[in-house]
Amino acid sequence: MIAKAVLLGLAAFCAAVQWQGLRGHLTYQGYHHLTEEAGQGRLEQDDAPQIAALLARPAGEAAALDPRRLRTIAVLHMYNVDLTAAAKGISPLQPSMDEELTAARQAALQHLKAAVIRTPYDGDLWLRMAFSARALGRPQEKVTAYLKWSETMAPHEDWILNRRKSLNP
Repeated sequence: MIAKAVLLGLAAFCAAVQWQGLRGHLTYQGYHHLTEEAGQGRLEQDDAPQIAALLARPAGEAAALDPRRLRTIAVLHMYNVDLTAAAKGISPLQPSMDEELTAARQAALQHLKAAVIRTPYDGDLWLRMAFSARALGRPQEKVTAYLKWSETMAPHEDWILNRRKSLNP
């Protein structure tokens, strides 16, 4: 009798844990899809309100998430930079004195750093850090270091290689 109660309790606990994971996965599924489309060139201003709540998370809080969700948040921060720059008619790749764009770029870089700590073998994240650092006017040595890490982690991925070539000095 006690064994049945323990097994039933254990089964209920496992089901609760699995439910939390499934709920989190379903919550982020739309965001994962949006990051893929953003990576393929999506630029729709209507997306800004959809991602606003997610982007409001502090980088430290987001760092507690699993690596895939953390990467999604970082990429959506980069997408937010693109949306902000497009709305203001500013190049997303060039330094700017616009305060809102600079704040968005700094937030993106912080989230990219948090994501790359959890997934250091992601050459795309390193490349995105290089783009962010250049747009923020960081020293060229920092941009070059991020590019080197991107090359080391993703030396042969064409979709990253082509974007990396556009940033190389």
